[in-house]
Amino acid sequence: MLCLSSRVPCCDCTNSFHTWVVDDGVLVVMLHGNLDAGTTADIERQIQSQVALGYTKIIVDCKGLGFVSSIGIGAQVVLQTRLHKKGGVVKLAGAQGVDVEVIRLAPLDKVIDIYGDFDAARQSFR
Repeated sequence: MLCLSSRVPCCDCTNSFHTWVVDDGVLVVMLHGNLDAGTTADIERQIQSQVALGYTKIIVDCKGLGFVSSIGIGAQVVLQTRLHKKGGVVKLAGAQGVDVEVIRLAPLDKVIDIYGDFDAARQSFR
């Protein structure tokens, strides 16, 4: 499948996120809108289905996010914990404003790597 917004091969597209794979196995999850109780479960299911296929390096691109609830932040921590047990890692890219401040104050940035943009997160895997 081809992701219409980015014109790259895509695993899944919905209104709130789409996924694709880059650089020999790095799963990219691009989020749109809000990451809250209404969207987090669907996103978690999609990511877990990809992890079950063997993807353990994940970039969550947050530049299209508006609001992130505590449920959304918690889901990122759970994902990182699961991936760490499998030798993998999740990296957040493009998170801005209050969301980044909450992550740093928690201090969840000790658990989850945060990058200013997608390219920096992608480069960190090379």
